[in-house]
Amino acid sequence: MKKRMISLILVVCLLSALVCGCQKANVAAESRNGVVRILVMHYFDIYLVDLNTQQTSLYDTGYYSGALGTGFGVGETGKPTEYFVTNRHVVDSSDIEGSVLSYDEDRGQALVAGTPTTKVYILKDDYAYDSTTGLDTSRVVPYDIIYQAPSDKPDLAIIQAAEEVEGRVALPLLKEGDEVDSGDTVYALGYPGSTDDATLDPTTGNHQYAASVAKVTITSGIVSLHTSFNLAGSNTRIIQHTAQINHGNSGGPLLDERGAVVGVNTWGYGQDVSTGDAGTNGSIEIDYVRDLLDEYKIRYDVYSSTNFLLIGGLVLLALAVIGGAVYILVIRRAPTPVVVGGDSGGSVTPMPPTPPVIGDSVTPPPAPSRAIPGDTGFRVQGVAGSFAGRRFAVAGSSAGQQFAVVGRLRIGKDPNRNDLVYPDVPGVSGVHCEILVQDGQVLLRDLGSTYGTFIDGKRLAANEAVVLQVGQRFCLGSDSQVFEIARKAGM
Repeated sequence: MKKRMISLILVVCLLSALVCGCQKANVAAESRNGVVRILVMHYFDIYLVDLNTQQTSLYDTGYYSGALGTGFGVGETGKPTEYFVTNRHVVDSSDIEGSVLSYDEDRGQALVAGTPTTKVYILKDDYAYDSTTGLDTSRVVPYDIIYQAPSDKPDLAIIQAAEEVEGRVALPLLKEGDEVDSGDTVYALGYPGSTDDATLDPTTGNHQYAASVAKVTITSGIVSLHTSFNLAGSNTRIIQHTAQINHGNSGGPLLDERGAVVGVNTWGYGQDVSTGDAGTNGSIEIDYVRDLLDEYKIRYDVYSSTNFLLIGGLVLLALAVIGGAVYILVIRRAPTPVVVGGDSGGSVTPMPPTPPVIGDSVTPPPAPSRAIPGDTGFRVQGVAGSFAGRRFAVAGSSAGQQFAVVGRLRIGKDPNRNDLVYPDVPGVSGVHCEILVQDGQVLLRDLGSTYGTFIDGKRLAANEAVVLQVGQRFCLGSDSQVFEIARKAGM
């Protein structure tokens, strides 16, 4: 009896630990509800152009072309959201106007697209668009483009839906300072165009655009390296990996094994079925997205791990302690059976006392804070010059609650004495200036630079510290190197 009881306790402990340790499995599949299908429809007129005389006449009206892509939600992790991230080239219409649709060399004529009117939607399900009946507006959510990168910036866009998209939630982003390493497993999620073939209606032959959570595809691979790539004129940091990206995947999330978004799926090249070349796949690093969300003050969460192995161990330990107590109280203290009527073959064993009710849940320890140690919440945003479009945290350390958090960001060319190191740019000194944060105020101090530090056209005196407000700008040497003070999103 004792051995059976002990064995049962051990089995319960083992199963509890396994359940706690494995409940985060298959995070890629669980993250599909953070992905949406984006439809962009460009309406424009077509003009007939005589190539000899350049005479133009209206040829057709109401023509449209469509573009499809993927996006992912940002906001409070696991909660419905109205903000989504995608690629610029998914929503861009700048290459339509003036494009030649067809060309007749014999007649010397060309059909040219006019100025487009663009309408953009998030599709709710697989029946939002049908090849025969067109768009069902009751199954879509229109959106506005909050940010569309210029051609010389990383290929990104932020969109805001007219309402929270039912059944779609925000995904956590990789936190600042973390990155995936070469050899790590990653997952690319999205809606490649090939998935639309799976939405063929066998009764009508009509095609729909795949847009439900169940139709989100998942491809897995490993990180090859972190590198830079020239994407449409922008030298962009990317994650090169082997998770297949196809047309339509653009704008979807690249996840690590924990479910954190580490990149934005953007391009693939080199695939050749005839030679077996699987091609190369690239995703824009998530750092750019965090900076944009900070700039536009859009709420987002970063991944905060819960150590399920630790929780499993704590549950195992707790159950072992409880099991030991039960064994001592119930088994070892049970009274000796009493023989009745001298019959050695029969006995009556008193019922053991009812053990106390044991709760079936264990409250996990609080998740570690996602805040950067010493982060003041202030950012220095590059507006023009060598660091245009980049953001830098003003971080420091806290000496205790009786002291204010102090942050410092020193700027200049000398790599040994600065936090933000400039390339060889005229007008910037070896140690040029510094940003200080103390008692909730941002201070700018010139450190004796040769060509000066300027606020609103006024040069600061050497070692003069001036209070800056959020949104205020300053220049190093000239107005070609400009920065702006900003706050981290949510602050």
